[in-house]
Amino acid sequence: MKDISLMIGEVFEENGILAKYFPPYEPRIPQIRMAENVCRCLLEGKHGLIEAGTGTGKSLGYAIAASLCSAVYGKKIVLSTFTVTLQNQLVQKDLPLVKRVLEDLGLEIRYELGKGRSHYIC
Repeated sequence: MKDISLMIGEVFEENGILAKYFPPYEPRIPQIRMAENVCRCLLEGKHGLIEAGTGTGKSLGYAIAASLCSAVYGKKIVLSTFTVTLQNQLVQKDLPLVKRVLEDLGLEIRYELGKGRSHYIC
């Protein structure tokens, strides 16, 4: 099995998997660093506080990182957001793309939307 950091490279590098879905694609170094840090925190069982500016691609960055860790190590991951708008973006746009990206790596994920009384978790 490949190392997760190598898989992150395969996804985010200039001619990587994301380039297939976003032509013309240019890697975002802050997004790559964020994804690496999310993976590191998940694998080490530590909390992480990651700040990234507008346009970094935070949602896709953490969703890919968390999904890679989930698929490789068989762990369940909960993504929780503050707004319903971002929850909808994750479920309707980002997670379907993440699923295809992981399939390109030979990995599989499942995701569901959990509804609460007034908000949701993905």
